[in-house]
Amino acid sequence: MELSERQRLAIILHRYNGLSHSEISDVTGWSKSAVESLLVRAYANLRNKLNKIKDFAE
Repeated sequence: MELSERQRLAIILHRYNGLSHSEISDVTGWSKSAVESLLVRAYANLRNKLNKIKDFAE
């Protein structure tokens, strides 16, 4: 599963720009709970994708 545009943006702002959940909320206009939910789902999607790649390589 690909990341949605919102999940991708949340990850970039959080992981690469170092923004907190509150700061992401301020920048995007999304609620803090929406940011947290997006990040949880995005990281879960990335973990699943990496596990599939790992399983394929073994």
